[in-house]
Amino acid sequence: TPICDPAANTCHECLQNAHCRADTAANPSPLGICTPDRTCTCWVDGSETWECTLKNQCPDNYYCAQDFDGTGLNDHYVCLPACTSGSFLSDGLGCIARETAESGTQSVWVPSTSCFAFEHFGEACSGDATCRASASLLDAYCLGSTCTYACDDETWCPGGSQGCGSSLPYNGACIP
Repeated sequence: TPICDPAANTCHECLQNAHCRADTAANPSPLGICTPDRTCTCWVDGSETWECTLKNQCPDNYYCAQDFDGTGLNDHYVCLPACTSGSFLSDGLGCIARETAESGTQSVWVPSTSCFAFEHFGEACSGDATCRASASLLDAYCLGSTCTYACDDETWCPGGSQGCGSSLPYNGACIP
């Protein structure tokens, strides 16, 4: 609980998204969102405390929506912050229309890659599956026998990387 809120006299893992985005041992991914329960996201499994089944389980300006979109992952719902409609990326997060637990779609901030892909960045691989949390989650790749993932700007490639590639084979992927 490194972040303290003097006004409320409480301490939490995070109070805003930036607290979840440091490239450190404590928060190894720059892709996180500070959840309603003031913990950082990881976007890998179903054990998060911010899982939901109804919108009323989420705070104001959040929706109970799919965090991942893919076969076998469609039934995972978490409280995600609302965003202005339209699909665009900013610092590894996309403002994307996703299915909600109750019905219909809403525009919410979702990660463009998983912490699993981030944590396996630069590791040796023999195929894409080695670098992905799920075969249906197409967020990571095995390029040149090394795990990497897609990027749109250098701000969310891991520290120590050469940034977001602009030529083959790493065009649009973080360069280990």
